[in-house]
Parts: sequence; C-alpha cells; structure tokens
Amino acid sequence: MAPRHQQGKEQPLALEYRDATGYSAWRKGDDLIDALPYNDIIPPNVKAQIDAMLKEECQRSTKSVADYLRELPAVPASTFGGHEALQKEFERVSARLPMPPLDKVRYQVNPPIPTRRNDPIAWKAALDNAGSQLEHQYLRILNLELLLKQGDKVWRAQNQLDESLFKSFEAQTAATRKEIDNVNRERKLQQAAAGTELTKLGVKYHQLMRKNFEIDSACNKLEDQVYALQEQQATRRALAEEQLQAAKLAEQQQEQACLTSQQEPQPQPAAAQAASEEQQLGGQGSQAQDSESKQQSGSGSTMQVDVAGKPGSVSDAAVTAAPAEPMEVDGTAS
Repeated sequence: MAPRHQQGKEQPLALEYRDATGYSAWRKGDDLIDALPYNDIIPPNVKAQIDAMLKEECQRSTKSVADYLRELPAVPASTFGGHEALQKEFERVSARLPMPPLDKVRYQVNPPIPTRRNDPIAWKAALDNAGSQLEHQYLRILNLELLLKQGDKVWRAQNQLDESLFKSFEAQTAATRKEIDNVNRERKLQQAAAGTELTKLGVKYHQLMRKNFEIDSACNKLEDQVYALQEQQATRRALAEEQLQAAKLAEQQQEQACLTSQQEPQPQPAAAQAASEEQQLGGQGSQAQDSESKQQSGSGSTMQVDVAGKPGSVSDAAVTAAPAEPMEVDGTAS
C-alpha cells in the first residue's frame, strides 16, 4: 500500500502537515499510515495492554505537547483589520499581562485639591469635568427615553437578527456534519474494502506459508536422502578401495613368493636321484652304441636329454637329428 501522501487527493485525510514543497504527512518527516478502526476490533484485555504500552511510550518520550504543536504550521498573523485597540489587546493577552483597572476618577465631579484652590487653571479643569459629566447624564436620560419609546421594536429586531444568525449557523453546522458523515462513510467503505482485501491476503499468506513449510519439509527430506546416498556411495567407494588394495597386496605377495621359490634350490627325493643316475648311465651306454653304429653305417645322430622341472619329474627329451657327415676312410669319401 502506497503512503497516503502519494495517493490521490480524493482520499479523506485527517490533520496533516504540508511544507513549502507540497509534502504531506501526519508529522514532519513521517509517512501517512492509516489505521482501520472500522475493521480492527480490539478486545478489552488487549485495549488495556495497548493503553499501558502507550503510557510507557509517553513516559519514555522526550517530546512534550508543545513539541508536537511546534511541528504543525504556524498560525498566520492577523492585523484585526487595522484596529489598533484590538491589536494591542491581542498582544496583551498573548503576553499574559493583566488588564489595566478602569479609571473611575473621570466619572466623579470633584473640586480642585486644597493646595490649588486659588489656581484658575485647576478650576477651569474642574468646570470642564463637571460639564462632561452633565452631558453624560443628559445622554443617559436620552437613551432611556429612546429605550422607552423604541426598545420593544429594537428588541424584536435584535431577536430576529439573532434568530437569522442562529439559523445560518445551524445550516453551516448541518453542512459540516454532512461533510463529516460523508468522510466517515467514505472511510468506512474504504476500510471495509481494505479489510476484505486484507482478509484475502491473510488467507493467501497463510496458504503460501503452509506451502513454503511443505516445500521446506520436502527439501529437508530430499537433502536427507541425498546425504544418505552420499554416505552409501562413500562407504562403497571406501570398501572397493580396500578390496583393490587387498588384491594388489595379495598379488604382490604372490609375485614375491614366486621369485623367492625360483631363486632358492629345491632338494630332490632319493628315488628321483637314482632314476637320474640310471638315466645318465644309460645315456653313456647308448652313446657308445651310437658311436659304434656310426662307425659301421657312416651315419650318426645326436640326442640331447634335458632334465628340468620339479623334483622327481623328467622333462621331454629333445632329440635333434644331425645330417651325416662324410667320413674319410683310407683318404676317400664313402
């Protein structure tokens, strides 16, 4: 809702402040903020609390009533239409000076004082005063005679004038009250519309708050699920890394064991050793027979037996046939 000084001039306002730039506000430097007294129903217990808070705020405040009135525009100066007597009387009342007492001496007819009984000027002043008093009494008698002759007519005319003024003031009062009623009616209608809008906005606000709460709860649940999945992933990753490290360590241990077994000589059993000796003796006999057959047939072959592997096992014999070499007999080739 925009501040009241930014709204249209058709809005009914209470007492407001206006500076030379046209700025309008409840107080100088403050925005116009309206209450809704037609809609805001205050329970009695809440009203007592509000009154106590207002009293406490007034006690804490450093402003006085004069400070609040000083913020209002100054009263324009008046010259009273050029009447000096009214202007002087207004200045006296503003200065809170006492009214001067009435001069009663001018209504008395006294002779000169004893010390000036032989002074013609003093007698002349006393004579003038007596004449003015006589003229005053003559005017009073004349006014009384006029009152007796025309008093009733003047009274009735004055009553008619007073009645006309009273009716005029009554008409002005009725017009002012009508304007006040129109302003209050307009304020009531505006506040009723504002109250309906505020009710709708309040319902919408609570709905949005409930929706935000539900969204927040759903987000918290999703965050918990994400955190749980992250923990599971971290656990699985750590387990996989541990398994991988264990596999690598086992592989390294196996390789080291193989290298160690290859480097150290292994003892052979007695049966395997006897078999190898017999094989060697048999190989020597076969070699002698081969040499004899080579001498007889002129051809020969070479046999190599490689024994390797585990103890007690004989590897496959690799036999390589060599081409017959020419033999010299009596210096000729056979």
